[in-house]
Amino acid sequence: MNLSLTNAEVVRCTELSVLRADLSRDRVEAICRGAMENGFAALTVPSSLVAECAARLEDSDVSVIAQIGFPHGLMHSDAKRFETELGGDDGAQEFEVVANLMYLLNGDEGRFLRELRDIVDAAEGRHVRVALKWSALSDAQRERGALAVLDSGAHYLSTGPGFGEKPDDEKLIAQFQNWLGDKFWIKAAQPAGEEAALVCLKAGAIRVGRVASF
Repeated sequence: MNLSLTNAEVVRCTELSVLRADLSRDRVEAICRGAMENGFAALTVPSSLVAECAARLEDSDVSVIAQIGFPHGLMHSDAKRFETELGGDDGAQEFEVVANLMYLLNGDEGRFLRELRDIVDAAEGRHVRVALKWSALSDAQRERGALAVLDSGAHYLSTGPGFGEKPDDEKLIAQFQNWLGDKFWIKAAQPAGEEAALVCLKAGAIRVGRVASF
C-alpha cells in the first residue's frame, strides 16, 4: 500500500472493536449502523453479541468477528475452544483470539501452539487471527510467539487486543513481517490515530484496528 490512500480506503481497511461493557441494545444498534454507514471492514464483538450483530449486519459488507478469550487470554484453553464453536454457531465469519502470554513467558511454547491449533480447528475453516500483546514480550518471545502463530494454521497476527498497548508503528509491522513473511496477514490493532494507521498500512499491515465510539 502507499501513502496516497484516501480516507475512505483507510476506513475500508479498518476493523471496529467493541471493548466496553455498558452496552444497551440501542448502543449495539448504533455501532452496527455506524459500521455500515461509514464503510468499515468489520466489527469485532464479544461472543455474546455475535448473533445480534450478525443479524443486523447480514445484508452488509461488514464482517462480524467474534472476540475469543478477551481481554487477557488467560482462561482455560477448552473454554476458548468452546467460545469459538459458539461464535461460529451464532454467525461469526472470523475470530480474534487473545493469546495466552503466560505460556510464552514461562517458555511453554508447546501449550501455546496446541491452544491455537485447537481454536483453528474449532473455527472450521473460518479465518482466525491471534492477538499477541507484543508490549509485554521481549523480542525473542515475540519471535517465538509469531512463529507459533504461523505454525498454528491461523490466518492473521494481530498486534494486540486493541487497548492498553503502546501504539503500533511501521517498525513493529516490519519486525513481525521479518518473522512471518510478507504474505502473512498482519493487523495493527492500535495505531495512534489516522496518520499512524496509514503508516502501518504502508508498512504492510492489511487491517488496522479502532475502538468503536458510535
